[in-house]
Amino acid sequence: MATPKETRMSPANAFIDFVGSVAAAPTAAASSSAGAPPVAASSPTLMQIAFRHGPVGVVDTATPQGNAWFQVLTSLQRNGAPAYVEFDPVNGHVTRVLQPHVVQVIAITSIPDGVEVELQISHAKHYLRKSQPDYARLLAALKDAQMKKTRVAVTETPVNHDIFEVSALPAGDVGTASAATSAAEPEGEQDGPVAAAVVPLAQAQRLFDLMNSKVCCPAGAAAPCITFGYPDDGCWGRAHEMYRLMAAEGVIADKVWIYGSLRVASRNNPRCEVRWGWHVAPTLLVDAGGGRSETYVIDPSLFPGPVPRATWASVQGDPSASLVPSAGTVFHRSSSGGITPNAGGPALGSGANSP
Repeated sequence: MATPKETRMSPANAFIDFVGSVAAAPTAAASSSAGAPPVAASSPTLMQIAFRHGPVGVVDTATPQGNAWFQVLTSLQRNGAPAYVEFDPVNGHVTRVLQPHVVQVIAITSIPDGVEVELQISHAKHYLRKSQPDYARLLAALKDAQMKKTRVAVTETPVNHDIFEVSALPAGDVGTASAATSAAEPEGEQDGPVAAAVVPLAQAQRLFDLMNSKVCCPAGAAAPCITFGYPDDGCWGRAHEMYRLMAAEGVIADKVWIYGSLRVASRNNPRCEVRWGWHVAPTLLVDAGGGRSETYVIDPSLFPGPVPRATWASVQGDPSASLVPSAGTVFHRSSSGGITPNAGGPALGSGANSP
């Protein structure tokens, strides 16, 4: 399948900022920038988006694309996360919305057509291509952030994950949505799996069905849904929410982490595959009969039911990938073994089958 082409440049009429307020556009909406003509607001579906440091933009919620952008912008406002926005300087209408990664740069590795960039916390593979017009500037910004261990806003194309903008956040703003990325990672703490009770396969299937019932459209994601339909990134968050939900059912899960050059077939990406540097999902000990137990993985982003750990690993495209089990309380585990423990999840021992 041909890889979709995507715009890979940040135009002059673009900015990264936090959403300040959202309101219905007045009869004569504020212009998008000094000297620009006012925006006609004859339709009640026009919404005015005021940014903290940038211009005022307008979104028409009567269109499917505009409605999706409006939902994304209000969600980012609610979560204190920045938006990458392009707008029409003539009428102030928003023409594109993306969510930047607010992250630390962990590693930059040369590849034939540029560099592969590892971001913390992200399991997707990110690229800066030499064909990018601002390649030198963006590479320098990535290297500077890596050296100084500072967080930056990294914006990329949604499908191919090609980076086209790297910038500092507006002065005085750090956002809240990516707070977990800066958490300390104590080596070895709570890293091993717990001795969880063995459950029947029927119970594992019931728990899988419960997790899978939370699926929702990523464009309009709202609690308590889990975005299994967006496999590109965010597996650690999905895994921890599943761990929390299973604990609420009285079952304490562990997790399994896989590290390697992963390529997974997926109908939920226009390329029909996703590429990861690592992946994680919760696990359960399942009764295999005859006094034996086997580790099964609960991962609705990859399978229609619980599967043995070896089966889960086998579809991820790297026979030499390494698997590491951990306690379910581990929110994030780096490939070097550093962990971020329990980001607000239930404590061990809170479930009926805890040790």
